Amino acid sequence: MTVGLGTYAGFAAQVPPSAGAGPLALGVFSSLVTGGGTYLGLLHERSRRLPPARNPDEPSPPRRTVALSYHPADSAYAEWVAAAVSLATPTHVEMRPWGTAPAASEEETWELVVHSSTGEIVPRQDERPDGTRRVAIRVDSCAPDADADHVIDIEGRPESAACAAVVRGLVACGALDAAGPAPGPDRRPSRHGVRFPGDGPRVSNLPPPDPGFVDRDDLTRRVRAALTREDAPDRATAAALWGLGGVGKTALAVEYAHRYGGCYDIVWRLNAESAVELRHGLLGLAAALGVREQPDADRVVAELWRTLRDGARWLLVYDNADADAALGGGGGPVRDWPAGGGHVLFTSARSDWGGLIDPGGRVEVRPMAPATAERFLRDGAGDDDPDAAREIARVLGGLPLALAHAAAYCRQAAVPLRTYRRLLDDSLDRVLSRFRPEDRVRPVSMTWSLLLTRAGEHLPATLDLMRLWAMLAPVGIPRDLLDPSVRLPGGLAGLADDPVEFDLAVQRLARYSLVTAESERLHVHRLVQAAVRLDTGPADAWLEAAATLLDHRFPRDVADSERWGACADLLPHVLAVRARHLEQGGGEGRPPSETERVLGDLLHRAGCYLIERAGYAEAREPLEAALALRERVYGSGGPEWAETKLRQGVLLYRLADLAAARTAMDTALRVREEAAGPGDPALFPFLVWRCRLLIEFSELGEARRAVERARRILESAGLPRADLRRVEVDELRCTVLWRGGRVRDALELMRRSVAALREAHGDGDERTLLGLGRLAFVEAEMGSLLDDPAMLRCARDRASDAARDLARRYGDEHFEVMEQRRIEATALCALDDHAAAERLLRRAAGAFRESLGDHPTTVAAETLYATALARLGETGRADEILSRGRELYERLYGPGHPYVAEVLARHGPVLAAMGDADAAAGVLLRARRIYEERYGPEHPRLIPILTGLAEPPGRSGEAAELRERADRIRQRL
Repeated sequence: MTVGLGTYAGFAAQVPPSAGAGPLALGVFSSLVTGGGTYLGLLHERSRRLPPARNPDEPSPPRRTVALSYHPADSAYAEWVAAAVSLATPTHVEMRPWGTAPAASEEETWELVVHSSTGEIVPRQDERPDGTRRVAIRVDSCAPDADADHVIDIEGRPESAACAAVVRGLVACGALDAAGPAPGPDRRPSRHGVRFPGDGPRVSNLPPPDPGFVDRDDLTRRVRAALTREDAPDRATAAALWGLGGVGKTALAVEYAHRYGGCYDIVWRLNAESAVELRHGLLGLAAALGVREQPDADRVVAELWRTLRDGARWLLVYDNADADAALGGGGGPVRDWPAGGGHVLFTSARSDWGGLIDPGGRVEVRPMAPATAERFLRDGAGDDDPDAAREIARVLGGLPLALAHAAAYCRQAAVPLRTYRRLLDDSLDRVLSRFRPEDRVRPVSMTWSLLLTRAGEHLPATLDLMRLWAMLAPVGIPRDLLDPSVRLPGGLAGLADDPVEFDLAVQRLARYSLVTAESERLHVHRLVQAAVRLDTGPADAWLEAAATLLDHRFPRDVADSERWGACADLLPHVLAVRARHLEQGGGEGRPPSETERVLGDLLHRAGCYLIERAGYAEAREPLEAALALRERVYGSGGPEWAETKLRQGVLLYRLADLAAARTAMDTALRVREEAAGPGDPALFPFLVWRCRLLIEFSELGEARRAVERARRILESAGLPRADLRRVEVDELRCTVLWRGGRVRDALELMRRSVAALREAHGDGDERTLLGLGRLAFVEAEMGSLLDDPAMLRCARDRASDAARDLARRYGDEHFEVMEQRRIEATALCALDDHAAAERLLRRAAGAFRESLGDHPTTVAAETLYATALARLGETGRADEILSRGRELYERLYGPGHPYVAEVLARHGPVLAAMGDADAAAGVLLRARRIYEERYGPEHPRLIPILTGLAEPPGRSGEAAELRERADRIRQRL
């Protein structure tokens, strides 16, 4: 008999330790043909690893409690230490965050303490229990723990060495029993899903720390104290670094993020100069975390907040958060960061933070002290001249950014500090003219003017490159922006034709710290740009070049989601060119220029892109600017002007300013029609948006004429039925029919539309699934009005299937999934399964409320949720929800809108259930009046209202008439 050695080893490993080799093992051994020495070696190795048998007469070892205490901000290190111990020994480690009282115990107690600088900054208040032996595990640069019996130092060690140090140190001091072999690569906690904090965050976009960062350790510790303070609010803890421009706030924030990066899973820097750039940064973080791309940017950000809430430790750095829009004015994105679990750090020149950050979270960053600035210059320039350094530091105001560039100039240009000081003396008039307390850019711009002159000595086109970049946003300039096909001023044409010459120019600028170069992007400090613009003079040629280059790169089809990344990258530069144009006077007193034509087209596409991404507040300014420029270039009767006017109307529509939207759209349609004729295909979007707006105004006759005209235009163009534009028209026709009471016709039209989608795209396509959800909604409405259980069950199942399939794609918390759940709950309510409906709606309404706040989508879900609550006996909560929803609709649409009537129709039965029959009759009568005035006396929406009016006591005289009228309307369906 021949048996493999691995087979026998596997068998032998199953023998209980108490059995030894035993007769069975010896019998198997005698039947094996294998190397005897090898077998005996295996037995010896196994016996060596087994613990020796304990003499029963010996006393049992004392029972032991091993607890791990830590500041909550050091939880990442605590989890790693506990995992390292558990992987090496069978010891159970009891986790005790600071402030957790230990349970009474008579066992031997060892307290492991995660010892860090956080513990120094926020000292521990509880005392050490008597008889407890303490082992401090030092994880970063902090003073030794004077209260510890033993210290284990893992600062700066790689994970394998840190793991071995922890286990061996705890065994050596007696906190743990003897461990097995030293932890190998497969027994490191990171191999088992526990991140080693020493490796830094798992997701980060931080730049490298500033090598010239000095004299800020006290400020770094103050930031840590502000972010770990115990009196912080329940939401994410926020702190702000504020002070003068160029004082080093960003460098300090980056230093903090690197020093304490191990305490976070995610560290992300956001450019918060404007709401647009901040939104772009949040979308970048969402992409890095795998949040699905979708048209509505607000939903992407809401999904991002949900992802961050799911247990991750995160730090968001909102850099240069000076503008009101970026700070969350009017409900912007900053105020909506997710609750708990994370830290938010601002850098800003602002000192007025209102209620956004409490006083304990505000850290002022001041210029360097004179002695520190002098030492910084001497060290940076390699020149030990205290007098010259002191004078330069005084002139430059102690600003670290200006001092760093002064030191770089002296070091790289090989000039002493005294020579640099004389350069400032020779240009004293310019220095004085630019140095005023209210304008902090100018003293630094003088330093960079000297650097620019030096950088351009051997390659003059380098300065032309800086003049072009000075017209753009400072961050994320595409490295390949230059295009040889574009007519370029100065030496830019040569750089565009010669990649090597371009790379040399970039290298020269980077050498003098004027740009930060990456493989695909370049970054220029805004103060450097300001210095360049001050020296450039008239900038018409550079503005035209910047606008034309951006026009060549900015996508034409901004509705294509695959192009949104390019739009987002270029948008800040488009807005920057607009700002430069305004600084030049906006073309006042001059004929229209090519720059204005190109810039108007760019701003139009930028506004359209922002509407596609639901960035409505941000879209207003570029669209208004585009409209003004296009009117100046083309006149108010041109088709280009009409296109922008239409998009302005769409924006107003999205912002619920319906009257202004109607005026804009009517004007746009009239101008475009005069330019193109009544049957031109270019009129299609104008007619579609006019139809949507007329539906909102309940002017269904005009809406029907607009959509039918759009349909005829598409049919004349010969488009297939499954073309998305024809599907869009069919859905609008369906909405008109449904709003007008022709529910059955709407249902048939939706069925044909879904059939076309299925035929063109298949059952599993997202477009088909969403179409099925809309069909389910119409079926639920029809089934409810007809009291048809079979149709309601069909709608319920259809919406449930669509929700399930969409959830497999996007996750169960996705907005489209929640919308399908709402439709499913509509059918469930009509089927009187209110408990199941309540479970679905509690989740959907909560998700909408949490992510969107007071929004029509939220109201639609909450009013249905209130109906389910009322049927389950919670009439008080239902009344509160419905009252809030009605108030929002009245504010958005006016008191006589059918949307208000929909809420009132649900509110009446709730008030009746609360015993207030008069109030119930009042709201139902108001709902009936709204429907009759808008749609006439035979509209199907009147059925539940008439039925409800027949219910309250005291109306028995007309109850029969009301029910008969409801039956008559139902029969017409």
